[in-house]
Amino acid sequence: MMGSARWACALLLLLLAAHAHADVSIKSVDRKINLKTQIARVTDVIEFTSSSGAASSVLLCYPSRLAERIARLRVTAGDAKAEAVPAAAPAGAPDGVSCFSVAVALADGGSVSVEAAASITSVMTPNPAKVAQDEPMLVEYRDTLYAVSPYKIDKQSTTVTLPTANVVKFSPKSKGSQDGGKIAFKKLAAAEPWTLTPLKLHFQHDKQFKKVLTLVREIEVSHWGNIYVEESYILQNAGAEHKGQFSRLRHTHNVVYRATSFQVRPSNQLCSWSPM
Repeated sequence: MMGSARWACALLLLLLAAHAHADVSIKSVDRKINLKTQIARVTDVIEFTSSSGAASSVLLCYPSRLAERIARLRVTAGDAKAEAVPAAAPAGAPDGVSCFSVAVALADGGSVSVEAAASITSVMTPNPAKVAQDEPMLVEYRDTLYAVSPYKIDKQSTTVTLPTANVVKFSPKSKGSQDGGKIAFKKLAAAEPWTLTPLKLHFQHDKQFKKVLTLVREIEVSHWGNIYVEESYILQNAGAEHKGQFSRLRHTHNVVYRATSFQVRPSNQLCSWSPM
């Protein structure tokens, strides 16, 4: 037993040593940010390279205020699915950064492509917080222009897809260009580790923001094997609050507030709904 424990410890030290001596950098990053719904979908395709030594894992990092709102994180390394395990930020990391470790097979002098697709909730903030019934909802989204990383980035491109072409402002404007509902930051310059260039967007959103506060599902199986399912939801408006007078007639005929599923009044009001 003692021999097995020593062997396991020795193997772990070897793996850590291999990772510590590996000179890992990022050859390219293709970042896509989709803000067409109330869920922000951030997809990074990252090509890691090692110029010295082999690495058994790499780090994926995000601003902590976004990382804590990640509802789903799908990762592939090469052609295989991979698991993103929460990891401590390495020494020298700035405050407000959260990291995940991904197992890879990165050989000395080799490269590996990692794709990380994060679905992030409740990160678009209505501004102004209150709007009249006939006013559009404007929201703000804040991120980083470059992928947050402890590795040097040789080149990167970032593309943001918006639900409408009505953009109040975005920054850094000098690095990007708008074409309708897309803002592209192409051929960004090389970035040093932990480059946290702010990305700010203020734009019109044409979707309802809804939050399910509670969901109760009841399943009943009859003696004859029939299944009856009833779901009860309590919903809350998660977008801009309504101000001023409200006309239900205009609301009924206004396509801005029509949704494919739930119908929620554009006010900070709770409602309950049960399917027939």
